[in-house]
Amino acid sequence: MFYEKHQNAAGSMITVTSTSTGVFDLVNTAASTALARAGFSSEVNAIDIMPEDGDIRVLWRGLDPTATEGMLLSKGVGYTLRNVPLDSMKLIRVGAVDVSCNVQIGKSVPGESSSAVAVSTELEAAVSGTYNLAAPTLSDGESDDLQLDVNANLKTTLATGLNSTDDSVEAFVAGNANVTGCDTLFDSDGDNTAQQLKATGGNLYKVDVYNSNGTAAFVQMFDAVTGSVTVGTTTPKYVFFIPAGGAASMDLVVPVSFSTAITYACTTTPTGNGDPTAGLTCSFGYK
Repeated sequence: MFYEKHQNAAGSMITVTSTSTGVFDLVNTAASTALARAGFSSEVNAIDIMPEDGDIRVLWRGLDPTATEGMLLSKGVGYTLRNVPLDSMKLIRVGAVDVSCNVQIGKSVPGESSSAVAVSTELEAAVSGTYNLAAPTLSDGESDDLQLDVNANLKTTLATGLNSTDDSVEAFVAGNANVTGCDTLFDSDGDNTAQQLKATGGNLYKVDVYNSNGTAAFVQMFDAVTGSVTVGTTTPKYVFFIPAGGAASMDLVVPVSFSTAITYACTTTPTGNGDPTAGLTCSFGYK
């Protein structure tokens, strides 16, 4: 298209309303002019138009588009309309809000055809952060920069909602970040006495148990310190089933959380205090 110049820059951004209106009238309104054909020559027959914040419809040759009738031009799509009668081109919005459209008008180049191309209106934003020795305290509705550590790595808090221990874990998102793994405990003779896995609150991530007995066994987990647990009386928080002459290996993708302490006991029933004939071989991963 051979572009013709608008009377001013404002004329290139028209507003399509709920009233079917000619394109030249819309350009005159945007440019604050009252010129025949909005100042364009009688030879113009091409338009580039992109609805920026809503859908519109258009029709030509004396027909008035409506919100449901006419050629649909969608938001964010750039349309190159060639060899069209601009004198009779009318536009109307589809939705309840006026639509801003960018327009360029000119004369078609021989061989040109109309087309539509989706255009992204999103802009990339540069993101930066600030290092503070002490993290700022904000009130409701306030904002601040992203927080960085001394090496300019992004610093964040993982609000897992699991317990007070994990809620205060700080993660440094960096290519060389190191992740601390679980603590472990191995018990080669798990029996029916209450055994300490962790003296304070925490999470249970992995359990591996082997039962060499001819009957099934159970590993009871308690959210209490060992001195507060009476095996067979205290209700366990969680119970693992270990088949006879077999093993169980459990990776807890969503860990079991304990607020007070992590205590365990190995028994012959789910909530009883029977002692397995042969002790169970137990490994735990916790944090």
